[in-house]
Amino acid sequence: MNPNDAVRQQLAWNLRAGNAHLSFEDAVAEFPEAHINTRPANVDYSFWSLVEHLRLTQADILRYVTDPAYTEPEWPRDYWPAQDVEVTQAEWDASVAGFLADREALAAMIEDEGNDLLMP
Repeated sequence: MNPNDAVRQQLAWNLRAGNAHLSFEDAVAEFPEAHINTRPANVDYSFWSLVEHLRLTQADILRYVTDPAYTEPEWPRDYWPAQDVEVTQAEWDASVAGFLADREALAAMIEDEGNDLLMP
Protein backbone atom coordinates (compact mmCIF):
# COMPACT_ATOMS: atom_id res chain seq x y z
CA MET A 1 0.00 0.00 0.00
CA ASN A 2 1.30 3.43 -0.95
CA PRO A 3 1.83 5.55 2.20
CA ASN A 4 -0.13 8.38 0.58
CA ASP A 5 -3.22 6.17 0.11
CA ALA A 6 -4.38 6.77 3.68
CA VAL A 7 -3.89 10.52 3.26
CA ARG A 8 -5.84 10.48 -0.01
CA GLN A 9 -8.67 8.47 1.53
CA GLN A 10 -8.88 10.72 4.59
CA LEU A 11 -8.84 13.95 2.57
CA ALA A 12 -11.50 12.74 0.13
CA TRP A 13 -13.64 11.42 2.98
CA ASN A 14 -13.43 14.73 4.85
CA LEU A 15 -14.21 16.68 1.69
CA ARG A 16 -17.33 14.63 1.08
CA ALA A 17 -18.67 14.98 4.66
CA GLY A 18 -16.31 13.24 7.04
CA ASN A 19 -17.33 13.84 10.60
CA ALA A 20 -19.80 16.60 9.77
CA HIS A 21 -22.97 16.43 11.81
CA LEU A 22 -24.92 16.78 8.58
CA SER A 23 -23.63 16.33 5.03
CA PHE A 24 -24.15 19.05 2.44
CA GLU A 25 -26.48 16.72 0.54
CA ASP A 26 -28.59 16.10 3.64
CA ALA A 27 -28.68 19.82 4.45
CA VAL A 28 -30.07 20.75 1.04
CA ALA A 29 -32.21 17.67 0.38
CA GLU A 30 -35.84 18.65 0.02
CA PHE A 31 -35.04 22.18 1.19
CA PRO A 32 -38.34 24.07 1.01
CA GLU A 33 -38.50 26.33 -2.04
CA ALA A 34 -40.42 28.88 0.03
CA HIS A 35 -37.31 29.44 2.18
CA ILE A 36 -34.40 29.53 -0.26
CA ASN A 37 -34.49 33.35 -0.08
CA THR A 38 -35.26 33.51 3.65
CA ARG A 39 -32.76 35.17 5.96
CA PRO A 40 -32.82 33.56 9.40
CA ALA A 41 -33.05 35.93 12.37
CA ASN A 42 -29.75 37.73 13.05
CA VAL A 43 -28.16 36.40 9.84
CA ASP A 44 -27.17 38.76 7.03
CA TYR A 45 -27.56 36.15 4.30
CA SER A 46 -30.32 34.01 2.86
CA PHE A 47 -30.02 30.25 2.70
CA TRP A 48 -29.25 30.55 -1.02
CA SER A 49 -26.56 33.17 -0.33
CA LEU A 50 -24.85 30.74 2.05
CA VAL A 51 -24.98 27.90 -0.49
CA GLU A 52 -23.74 30.21 -3.24
CA HIS A 53 -20.89 31.41 -1.00
CA LEU A 54 -19.80 27.79 -0.52
CA ARG A 55 -19.99 27.24 -4.29
CA LEU A 56 -18.03 30.39 -5.14
CA THR A 57 -15.36 29.67 -2.53
CA GLN A 58 -14.91 26.06 -3.56
CA ALA A 59 -14.82 27.04 -7.26
CA ASP A 60 -12.00 29.44 -6.39
CA ILE A 61 -10.07 26.64 -4.67
CA LEU A 62 -10.54 24.45 -7.75
CA ARG A 63 -9.30 27.24 -10.05
CA TYR A 64 -6.32 27.82 -7.74
CA VAL A 65 -5.15 24.21 -8.03
CA THR A 66 -5.90 23.75 -11.74
CA ASP A 67 -5.30 27.07 -13.52
CA PRO A 68 -1.66 28.11 -14.00
CA ALA A 69 -2.92 31.62 -14.86
CA TYR A 70 -4.98 31.85 -11.64
CA THR A 71 -5.58 35.32 -10.25
CA GLU A 72 -7.00 35.84 -6.79
CA PRO A 73 -10.60 37.09 -6.72
CA GLU A 74 -11.44 40.22 -4.76
CA TRP A 75 -12.51 39.61 -1.16
CA PRO A 76 -15.31 39.72 -0.16
CA ARG A 77 -17.00 40.84 -3.37
CA ASP A 78 -16.20 37.77 -5.47
CA TYR A 79 -16.98 35.27 -2.71
CA TRP A 80 -20.50 36.42 -1.82
CA PRO A 81 -23.53 37.11 -4.00
CA ALA A 82 -25.29 40.45 -3.64
CA GLN A 83 -27.43 40.42 -0.50
CA ASP A 84 -30.59 41.67 -2.22
CA VAL A 85 -30.70 38.88 -4.82
CA GLU A 86 -33.68 36.55 -4.79
CA VAL A 87 -33.41 33.33 -6.76
CA THR A 88 -35.69 30.72 -8.24
CA GLN A 89 -35.72 27.02 -7.48
CA ALA A 90 -33.79 26.45 -10.73
CA GLU A 91 -31.06 28.87 -9.59
CA TRP A 92 -30.92 27.17 -6.18
CA ASP A 93 -30.61 23.80 -7.92
CA ALA A 94 -27.81 25.17 -10.14
CA SER A 95 -25.86 26.41 -7.09
CA VAL A 96 -26.23 23.05 -5.35
CA ALA A 97 -25.24 21.14 -8.51
CA GLY A 98 -22.26 23.42 -9.10
CA PHE A 99 -21.02 22.92 -5.56
CA LEU A 100 -21.36 19.14 -5.81
CA ALA A 101 -19.66 18.97 -9.23
CA ASP A 102 -16.69 21.06 -8.08
CA ARG A 103 -16.41 19.08 -4.86
CA GLU A 104 -16.32 15.86 -6.86
CA ALA A 105 -13.64 17.34 -9.16
CA LEU A 106 -11.51 18.17 -6.10
CA ALA A 107 -12.06 14.70 -4.63
CA ALA A 108 -11.09 13.10 -7.96
CA MET A 109 -7.87 15.13 -7.99
CA ILE A 110 -7.10 13.97 -4.46
CA GLU A 111 -7.81 10.33 -5.30
CA ASP A 112 -5.75 10.41 -8.52
CA GLU A 113 -2.47 8.70 -7.66
CA GLY A 114 -0.87 10.59 -10.54
CA ASN A 115 -1.18 13.79 -8.49
CA ASP A 116 1.53 14.35 -5.90
CA LEU A 117 -0.38 15.75 -2.93
CA LEU A 118 2.80 16.95 -1.26
CA MET A 119 4.18 18.79 -4.28
CA PRO A 120 3.93 22.60 -4.02
